Amino acid sequence: MRKDIDRFVYNCHVCHRMNSIHHVPYGVLRLLLVPEQPWQYISVDFVTGLPRSKGFDAICMVVDRLTKNMHLIPCMTTIIAEGLCQIYSSIDR
Repeated sequence: MRKDIDRFVYNCHVCHRMNSIHHVPYGVLRLLLVPEQPWQYISVDFVTGLPRSKGFDAICMVVDRLTKNMHLIPCMTTIIAEGLCQIYSSIDR
């Protein structure tokens, strides 16, 4: 009987329209500013869970939003902010 009720409610258009929203309304979307020069705005992401190679087990990926150029920097998953600043300042942009 429960399966029949669940299937009926799932297929009922009136039931779908009557469902209340259980979360706070979404905020207003704001567009990102368009960079005026390369490397003005960047994104940083880490690829982890890699097998160890030459002492490194992760990759730090730094991408320029304007030109889509990227730098792949080998690193460890235990890297801290100071270490990331050092390796980021050593790359040639």
